Amino acid sequence: MPSILNDDLVVTMIRPASDDHVIRMSVHGDTVAAVGGQYAPRFLLSDDGLAFRAGRGPFAMPGGSLSGVMLREDDLWVCGHRGFLGRSTDRGRTWQRVDAGTAVHLWALAEDDAGNVWVSGDDGYLAVSTDGLTFRPVDAACTGKVTGSPLGILVPGDGRLSVCAVESSARGRASHRIRRLEVAPGAEFNHATVTPAGTLLVIGEGGAVYRSADGGARFERVRVPTELMLTAVDCFSDGRVVVVGAQGLILVSRDDGRSFTRLDQYVSADTFWHCARYGEAMLVCGSEGFVLRLAAPGTAKPASTAPPPEVRDGVYVTPQLRAMLYPRRGGIATAVRPVPAVEEAWAALRRALWAADLAWMEHRGKRSGIWELAASHDADRRRLGERILDPGPRTGTLAQDAALVSLTLQQYSTFVAFYRERIHERLADFLVASAGLAEAARRCLVGLDDELPYVDVGPFGRLRELLATAGDAAYAEARTVILQTCESEAEHASGHDRRRADLRWATTFMLPLGPQSGEEERRAHDRALKYVGDFGNSPVHACGLAAGDLATLERYRKAGGKVGHEFFAPFPRVYLASLLEAAGSGAAPVLARMKPADPFDDDPFYNGVWCRLLAHLDHDDALEALYRQREAGGRSLTWGTAGLVLAARIDRDRVLRLAERKRDARLAALVERECALSPEPPAAPYDQEDPAVDLVTEPAGYTPPPARHPRILRADAVCHPIGPEAVWREEEAEHAQSQGVHEEAVTWDGVPLTRCDEEQLDAFVAHREKWAIPTTVPDLVLAPRRLHDRLMALGFGDDDRWSLRALPLVLHRHGVSHLPVLLAALEHPQSPETALEAAQPFGDVSIVPAVSRAFAGRKHKVLARSWILRHPRHAAAGALALRAGGQEGGEASRVLRYLDAQGHRPVILEFAGAMGVAEEIVRLLEEDPLAAPKAKRPVLPAFAAARGLPPLVAADGSAVPSGEVTELLVRLAFSNADEVHPGVLAARARYTPASRAALVWALLQAWLADGAPPKAAWCMQAVGFLGDDECARKLTALARRWPGEGAGARAQAALDALRNIGTDAALVHLDLLAEKSRFPAFKAAAKERIHAVAYARGLSADELADRLVPSLGLDEDGADVLDTGSRSFRVVFDHTLMPVLREETGAVLAELPRPGRTDDKALAKAAKAKLTALRKDARSSASLHLARMERAMCAGRRIPAGVFTDRFARHPWMTHLARRLVWGAFDGGELRATFRVAEDSTLADAGDELFTLPERSSVGILHPLEFPGGALPAWSEIFADYEILQPFPQLGRATYTPDEEERGGDPIARLHGRKVPYPALRGLESRGWVRWYDASVQMAKPIGPRVRAVLYTDPGWHASDTVDSVEPQTVRGIGLRGAGTFGELSPVAFSELVYDLHTLPGE
Repeated sequence: MPSILNDDLVVTMIRPASDDHVIRMSVHGDTVAAVGGQYAPRFLLSDDGLAFRAGRGPFAMPGGSLSGVMLREDDLWVCGHRGFLGRSTDRGRTWQRVDAGTAVHLWALAEDDAGNVWVSGDDGYLAVSTDGLTFRPVDAACTGKVTGSPLGILVPGDGRLSVCAVESSARGRASHRIRRLEVAPGAEFNHATVTPAGTLLVIGEGGAVYRSADGGARFERVRVPTELMLTAVDCFSDGRVVVVGAQGLILVSRDDGRSFTRLDQYVSADTFWHCARYGEAMLVCGSEGFVLRLAAPGTAKPASTAPPPEVRDGVYVTPQLRAMLYPRRGGIATAVRPVPAVEEAWAALRRALWAADLAWMEHRGKRSGIWELAASHDADRRRLGERILDPGPRTGTLAQDAALVSLTLQQYSTFVAFYRERIHERLADFLVASAGLAEAARRCLVGLDDELPYVDVGPFGRLRELLATAGDAAYAEARTVILQTCESEAEHASGHDRRRADLRWATTFMLPLGPQSGEEERRAHDRALKYVGDFGNSPVHACGLAAGDLATLERYRKAGGKVGHEFFAPFPRVYLASLLEAAGSGAAPVLARMKPADPFDDDPFYNGVWCRLLAHLDHDDALEALYRQREAGGRSLTWGTAGLVLAARIDRDRVLRLAERKRDARLAALVERECALSPEPPAAPYDQEDPAVDLVTEPAGYTPPPARHPRILRADAVCHPIGPEAVWREEEAEHAQSQGVHEEAVTWDGVPLTRCDEEQLDAFVAHREKWAIPTTVPDLVLAPRRLHDRLMALGFGDDDRWSLRALPLVLHRHGVSHLPVLLAALEHPQSPETALEAAQPFGDVSIVPAVSRAFAGRKHKVLARSWILRHPRHAAAGALALRAGGQEGGEASRVLRYLDAQGHRPVILEFAGAMGVAEEIVRLLEEDPLAAPKAKRPVLPAFAAARGLPPLVAADGSAVPSGEVTELLVRLAFSNADEVHPGVLAARARYTPASRAALVWALLQAWLADGAPPKAAWCMQAVGFLGDDECARKLTALARRWPGEGAGARAQAALDALRNIGTDAALVHLDLLAEKSRFPAFKAAAKERIHAVAYARGLSADELADRLVPSLGLDEDGADVLDTGSRSFRVVFDHTLMPVLREETGAVLAELPRPGRTDDKALAKAAKAKLTALRKDARSSASLHLARMERAMCAGRRIPAGVFTDRFARHPWMTHLARRLVWGAFDGGELRATFRVAEDSTLADAGDELFTLPERSSVGILHPLEFPGGALPAWSEIFADYEILQPFPQLGRATYTPDEEERGGDPIARLHGRKVPYPALRGLESRGWVRWYDASVQMAKPIGPRVRAVLYTDPGWHASDTVDSVEPQTVRGIGLRGAGTFGELSPVAFSELVYDLHTLPGE
């Protein structure tokens, strides 16, 4: 609707509001090109500056919007989201993407006088192209939109304006000429122009307008009546200047920019983004999708003598209202397009589907949705895809057509997200043309198998049109079918409340109340109204508004609370418009109170729709509501006045009467001026023809999914190639077996792969081969082994992280034959952590490239290091092969240096010698990296001066010069935990252990005293490289407390230092930290490192712990003697592994007696100190060893006979533990004998006869349930006779056997309701329980592969809770995850599970 200001300019809306933005325009001759969009690009063309049509936008754009456009003859450029830059040489029929060299949002394009193309964007981006193919950046700090001008390209920036041009050098090469004009420091500019008089104008944020009449030598600020953002400026041919900006702002200057007045337009209150001169008019575009035309009044048509609109029940029936209506039978007539022939309808539907698929692929970077249907594992989906690909219309069955409907109604992650309205309209046409109106409605209801779009109605909108204009007989037939189908489908949708509701909404929408409706329609409407509620929180749908009457509106209003955007949906049709038809002017009092609420109370679009509806009601309440908006001022002034102007165009006198009542002469004058001009043309749905749909005549070609074919690294250059191997640790195997995928993760025609017969399996693989579909991990989990070779030949797809969790299961089942799937996962950038974890048991040179990349980084270095230590021979061979092939030399060399630092030089040189490169590799390992050309020599901190540290002593006893010490310190500073300078490695042998340990410990203390600066953190690792056992002990004491002092990173660095010291004593301390630290993250880090050491030695963590038990300085018999002069005491150990004293008489003492007169005081003091130290050392780890051995008994862990003899029966300290237990000798899994360790460390059987342990047997601590018949009482009697106390319950251990009720139920029913303190629950962790993270944290016990018992307690706790914040937990029961019933557990597993819980204390 136009408006006038001082008989100077008329503002006319030439493109109505839409749900998109129009951001920029370009004019060339009579043609206008406009671009914008919101979630997808929008491209418009006009040949007369009045009527716009949708053009075929660039499909290659990755979503988002277009923001810039430049038109010159047939050459068309656009730019926008994510650095997109596109060019068309045929006015938009075809497009070519041009590389802009950036991913920032591009805002504007411009052409200079020489024809060069300039583009600007975010982050100061500015570039120019002289050939239309390549763009070169220009350093001009652009903050806005570039513009061509007689002076050159105008580039707005922060506080300045740059004028840019391209000029050629003497050699013919293009260069940039930039003239920087200082405008106003601190200002941010968006646009600039040169007026016909040659004046420079720059506009920007906060109402900034600056003017220069001397070509930019001096600028002055122009005062304007706003502080809003200004976005664009352009000039009429007569010199008038137009500036546009936020909140519908239009400023006009008639004096070459010296002063501006505001144009009071009443079309839009949203942001105007651009203005462009078109002949003698000015076009303005903005956020609501409007295009406005500013022109002199003389160019507007005089008022016509059109007849007044029809008034129906107090509603003015204008063309604009008809365009907003969903028609009713017997209601206001609207134009309804006839149904095309079936062939035409099918072709139109296919084009829309293809266009949507192409947009899905190119805008979202997805694969073709249609071809995915055709290549699906499901027969119904394949048939649907084949149908869409078939050019001939197929008359489908009910199920087939319903499947087509269901496809178009999918809401998420679907290609039909594009052109959805076109697809729904054309789908309805095809179904009606092929099956008839009644059957089309039935198919759409059956196909509504999920839910309606949030505010739209899908194909039901077109069906309602056709039902409204159908003959009585056809309508009656369709109504019967619709009602019957709704009832039957609603019954099948039991439990799916959303679908049942949407079926009711779709039914009442197609059969609305109205002049010709009956009881059937009323009942259908009432059934739907049961679902009315708050939008977003109930299964209500806005389409019910267009099906009912005023009572319906009142019910929605009462249930909804506030007026949201749903009441003014969808667009361009509006449900409320159809309700006005039914309710008449009686709706005015209700509608007048329906101003959009927060957050839409200031939204121009929804407020504009509301005001347009009010303007069509012949009721004072409607006019009063509009007037209140006008009087409110601000943005409300715009849409309130626009509504009043529209009301005046419909019926001038009623608005004049309102103006008279309000004594508002300005409103009366405005009405008179508006009504003197011709009314705007009838509104119609915009952009009905969409070349993006109808110019697509063929679907995209099929492209197979991307497949990874892993690269196999050949080590043939190594004369004796090393083959792959797999060595699984017990816990790794258990973890692998605990993984899996759901049975229905892979199906063929709806049948899980595990249940398919041979014919189905062969069809499945043949289908995958036909479509070149790559293999995934679930395929290999579920398919039989005979199919794996064919599947793996297809390559491997990108598994998601959940599917990759089953990779260890595949590898454990099939071993090295399935290394290709592991190698493919290692190459996948999204899965390195999961793949590196799965790779740990496997040694293969092809794994080395991925490991070397990970080792060179930080994120996955730990896993890479673990693999290298575990497979040093494969790591060495693979790294050498990489170097030999000239691939990843730097990363491979790093691996070789690390292996050398870990003592694997012989392995490296073995392979290097076979390759004939031994000398080269020795030079690599020994070369000084500090001597490299670009090496940065570390600067030592002041505290690391050699003169302030203990002296170094050479291995030959000579003194070491201070310069050599300084050089060693520099090399230490250059090193880190994984990359050690060769000179540091050599220092281990060059200097005495004591002197180098003293040096690095003093260095560490100096670093700590200086505040432990991070740049000098190498001092910590220096202790690891050159420290000794005493350093390890002292460092452990520090590391134990650091996490509690906020020094977690320092504490973890200490763990690496302990690992690098590497002695048994250092590893004992590392193991203690892994078991006893009270800081979870630190404890986990220590465990990770001790596990890595164990794996490197081919052991489990428990097996390593068996071998790291200290001897405590005891003699071979496991004892020591303390001498006080006149007396001596033999040190022995009790059942807790703590030292006690035995007198010569045999009496046992807990403490050393006070020295007597005959005792030597010095000897007595030394004896006491020795006992104290021994007790301290024993106390630090005794409880850990006891808990570890009790876990071994419960888990049935077996120990090789040789390890048992060396580390238990004859170990000075552990023999005291071994003597207090009954052991079993096993051959394979079968128990062959039971025995104990006697006082003299020999073995004895139950008859107290000497027992010889077979060399190849294994040994385990027998659980009471494992004793053969009669052996348990016999051994109990022997231990009682010898008065042997056991370190933990074994012979007298309570055991539990499930009764019939407990086998299938809850075995701890008697504990239900017991309140257990939180610390007691956490204490279960020492017995192998772990925290289980569900809705709340619970405790769970792993029992075997994929089986966990979960203890349910109330209320549970959060992972971040502490001892102080968790209330006592009430036991509610126990359940199994991964197993059927408790009766299926092994006897020992069941007994120990119940035993653990019966030890829990209650409050």
